[in-house]
Amino acid sequence: SPLAVLAHRTTQETAIDRVAAVLDRINTVAEPQRRRQLALDAVSFGTIILDRPTLIKLLRRYPAMPLYAEEMPLYQEGLERGLERGEARALTRILQHRFPLLAAAETEDIATLDRTRLDRLAELALEFATLEDLREWLGRA
Repeated sequence: SPLAVLAHRTTQETAIDRVAAVLDRINTVAEPQRRRQLALDAVSFGTIILDRPTLIKLLRRYPAMPLYAEEMPLYQEGLERGLERGEARALTRILQHRFPLLAAAETEDIATLDRTRLDRLAELALEFATLEDLREWLGRA
């Protein structure tokens, strides 16, 4: 199996080379269904031996991989996090406009909120009467 090489212990540099070699080999598989399944398996194994940013960067080198991206949990997770960051930036701009004294600490807190808390903050953003109300909600009062 082209994935067997991923099972060996390795350094980070060697792990990148091994995952790249596996992806190179997968790209030569003629049968689309087999190539798809191997790509999904490679990403699953890759998340074990590589950190996510490195794996995402590596996957961008392979033009066939985007064909399967929608099925990859790693892609979905990255997409969700991108949406959260965008929502956090938009909310921060709104709150900075309402409260010009909004500190960097509060903007950092907003940037780290999960999707549920971001949605709740979006609902409340225009209801905060003072910066202290926002700080209290963020747990920074």
